[in-house]
Amino acid sequence: MVARLQEEAERVQAALGEAERALHRLVDARATVAEVLAEPPAAVAEPVRRAVAGSVVPYRSEGLAASVLAPDYQRIVSVLESEAGPDCMRCRQLAAALDLRFVSTSSTPLAWDTAPRPPPSTRTRG
Repeated sequence: MVARLQEEAERVQAALGEAERALHRLVDARATVAEVLAEPPAAVAEPVRRAVAGSVVPYRSEGLAASVLAPDYQRIVSVLESEAGPDCMRCRQLAAALDLRFVSTSSTPLAWDTAPRPPPSTRTRG
């Protein structure tokens, strides 16, 4: 019976030791949190999110510059700003300005048909 009580006392002592170590860690953590909260807040600058080559275009928000775009997109914007002027630029022209080979994937032109169309009720069926 004495042996069992000694084993139980040793188990309780070990548990008490572990609980005391956990309490010391909590006290240290609480002191660290108190120190951090007592310091004046540091100004944290919002990082400028930039895209990298091959990435998707970043989420559009007010005031974003072309510099946040991936390098390939920056190059396209640069060509459009410098060479297109107020006029638009066709795909073939853009490809040439970017030193790319133009490959048409369809037999139809890429231009919009700007001729006025009659209302649907007056169209003839062919």
